Amino acid sequence: MGDVKDRLGYVEQNLQTLEDHVLEELESLKKAVMGQDELRTRFMELFANFQEELDVVKVGMEETRQETAMCKRVIEGGAVVTHSPRVDAPKPKEFGRKRDVKELDNFIWHMERYFEGASITDEKAKVRTATLYLTDTATLWWRRKHNDIEKGLCTIDTWDVFKKEIKRQFYPKNVTYEARKKLRELKHKSSIHDYMDKEKVKAIKEWEAPTKISELRSFLGLANYYQRFIKGYSAKAAPLMDLLKKEKMWEWSKRCQSAFEGLKEAVTEEPVLALPDHTKVFELQTDDGCIRLCNWRSIDARGASNSVREPQVK
Repeated sequence: MGDVKDRLGYVEQNLQTLEDHVLEELESLKKAVMGQDELRTRFMELFANFQEELDVVKVGMEETRQETAMCKRVIEGGAVVTHSPRVDAPKPKEFGRKRDVKELDNFIWHMERYFEGASITDEKAKVRTATLYLTDTATLWWRRKHNDIEKGLCTIDTWDVFKKEIKRQFYPKNVTYEARKKLRELKHKSSIHDYMDKEKVKAIKEWEAPTKISELRSFLGLANYYQRFIKGYSAKAAPLMDLLKKEKMWEWSKRCQSAFEGLKEAVTEEPVLALPDHTKVFELQTDDGCIRLCNWRSIDARGASNSVREPQVK
């Protein structure tokens, strides 16, 4: 009997030891999982920064490759040539959402001068470099185009093709044509969700959280465009606007993430994307892509001219 009690005591002691060991292992496993989440977040941040730096390095490598090829040709030919010094060209101004012929032409002209100054001659390198200077709506346009390229739906691998595509999208006359074409094809049979351009909405819904000030400004530039249609916009955007204040350290909190997701949802849902009710009177507001003012006369896409009363300055 005493022997049995001793064995039971021994078993109970071993069970207690095993329980303590299991609890220690579970606690260690929990800490390891939490550490992996932090490591994954940090890795994604480093990867985004690496991608940006890699684009810059690619441009530099292309310039070096071209200079090496030229030196090789000179050595093989035994000729002596003079190489003009490289010009430190100023970086071109970014192009955003303004559908203006002058703005777009200036952007293209400055990019071409930058290519000359930086000795960028490779066509694909020109396209990659130009897309780094797109912001706001132009960035969304390029993201859609990039998705189409990856799917094999189109090809934009030369500077001339890129110029043609961006002009077709942002020249006012082309915007008017595209708008009229879409209006002719519009048929109201169901809810707004059935008429959404899923690729455009997808680009916004899958917009990744900003990791720096420039990315946050790009997103807010889109959201600000629709702010008068979003109820309580100021309160919804407040956590993100706070990050833009001077002397404010960058800290992407849960509150910022919640505001970011809320604004993405707001610009892809009704009433921002609501369809007009043709049984009621409504006001149509357009940019200068559809109606332009010339000496206080409105000129529509057909060239028809109507007088506009000039406002009185008090």
